[in-house]
Amino acid sequence: MSDLSSTTAIFLAAGMSRRFGANKLLTGLAGQPLALHAARTLRRLSCAKHIAVCRESDGGVARLLATEGYEIAVNAVPERGISSSILTGLAAAGDTSAILVCLADMPFVTEQHLLKVVEALGPAGIVSSSAGHDLVRCPPAAFSGRYFSELRSLEGDLGARKLLSAGEVVFAKPSELADIDVPSDINR
Repeated sequence: MSDLSSTTAIFLAAGMSRRFGANKLLTGLAGQPLALHAARTLRRLSCAKHIAVCRESDGGVARLLATEGYEIAVNAVPERGISSSILTGLAAAGDTSAILVCLADMPFVTEQHLLKVVEALGPAGIVSSSAGHDLVRCPPAAFSGRYFSELRSLEGDLGARKLLSAGEVVFAKPSELADIDVPSDINR
């Protein structure tokens, strides 16, 4: 079991929003920008650090997340996919025993689910989320320090998917793990 005081929260907010057609993280959802939903939930956890990986240090998303208390880490090559954001966040984390990785386009994840993910981080050293029967593993996910070197070798847009298959799973409702990819997802 990991504890929050030695875990760094990494909030991935550098995506290109290609399918959405605009920067989806600034799009309104229930009266606030999409990015703030998951950012505020994650920020309620007493992690050692809260890092937001953004495309630029002075863009709208970065400014928004900085006002929420996030340290901003810039992914200079977001077009290389989610792996480059994980690498950027891991580099900014510095000396930490574990990381909790969350996606900015998953606005419905709960604080309770995030706590379960961190609490499940035991000997396996990797915990992912799943919405159930199909066992598709996804973020939020946590990794102990023993996997940092493997994370540093990631490439492309599959992120840590291969690593996630080797770890523990924490289940959540499909609605909680829903992400926003296209404009019609805002209204589901």
